[in-house]
Amino acid sequence: MNLKVKPLIPLLALTLAASPALADPNAEQVQLLQLLQALSKQQQIAPAAIPASPASVELPPMSEQQQAKLYASWPKSQSVMFFKRYRDGFAFNGTRHIDPDGQIVAYQFDSVTGDVGYVVKNGDDSALIKVMRAGGEPVSLASGVLSGDIWKFKTVSGKTLAGDKIIPLSRGFMLGRESTGFSYLFGEGLRSIAAPDGFDFARFQNGDMASTGYLLLERRQDDQRITGDQDIDSLIGTVKSLGSLLGVTKKEDYLLLNTRNNTTLPINVSIEDKNAHFYSGCTPSKIKYVNQCRNMASFDSLFDQNGRPNQTHYFWRIQWMNTADGPLLVAQENGLRDITVTHLKTTQRATVLNRTLGIASFETNMSENGKLRISAQMGFSRETVDDAFASMQGKLTEQQKI
Repeated sequence: MNLKVKPLIPLLALTLAASPALADPNAEQVQLLQLLQALSKQQQIAPAAIPASPASVELPPMSEQQQAKLYASWPKSQSVMFFKRYRDGFAFNGTRHIDPDGQIVAYQFDSVTGDVGYVVKNGDDSALIKVMRAGGEPVSLASGVLSGDIWKFKTVSGKTLAGDKIIPLSRGFMLGRESTGFSYLFGEGLRSIAAPDGFDFARFQNGDMASTGYLLLERRQDDQRITGDQDIDSLIGTVKSLGSLLGVTKKEDYLLLNTRNNTTLPINVSIEDKNAHFYSGCTPSKIKYVNQCRNMASFDSLFDQNGRPNQTHYFWRIQWMNTADGPLLVAQENGLRDITVTHLKTTQRATVLNRTLGIASFETNMSENGKLRISAQMGFSRETVDDAFASMQGKLTEQQKI
């Protein structure tokens, strides 16, 4: 089943996907993500309450022209910024940043420029969006309140926008509602974004639209009443998903949308792979080390029943970021067999790591010169690609020679 949660949880959860470092989360990050998922389940069961609508915070007005002038005056970063997540706030190059207006519950960044956009929870049903360049002073960009199931924000330039998913960006934020949304970037203003037919904005975004221009889309799963024929269709879909996971078939249930020209880049990852299975009512069976369980629930989860990352989830398998070589996509495709690298400006793609029996997991991080590293667990050994872009180019050259 698919769990649907109140909009506050997407606000929190979406930005926990903001950092490539989360591909290998530390204990604190895991604990925070698990807490958010537990909260989402509790909200499913809790009786609906109708809170009084809080008043939005009045921010000093600032036109888009004034924003652009201020943004242009920010000093350029002299080196790549390394970010680390904390329960409240973050650190860049070892310097801790917290906010006096409330808890920083979400953020997104660009390591190359040092730009950071973050969400401050300043009330039970109210939030602020702020932007800054690492090391500088933050600027309040918008204030919002939760009204029913919808977040309503007002920017410092007077623009208003609404949606049920808050997606932070390194230079602003986006409000999404299924397949449509609006982004507001510091110094650029408001613009609308629409997904192609049959796709919605993915709940978890492990990349930054502001610096790369790309958003992750997920194929829509319509809620339909099960009939005999649909049971067969469901079985066929399950078989296709299993084939995709094993690398036998192709199932492109995810797209990267280029928000600048509306082109899309398909990704060979199945939507069913995001589900984790949770068992209850289990008792030991006659077979050693095997339990018999009466109940099983399956739903979209970043973690499995034991609290470990659900490595088949698209969040861990699809990452994109700005680098010194331009925006790069790193994805675990062809089931779990391949780690591919795609240059998003040229759409050149190559497999940089492969293992027939499947790759357990991978993580990415940036080097001091802005090059992207990939480290993957290949069975009992770990293999590293020190320069993802150079490795991709080398593989393409090899293919041309063949």
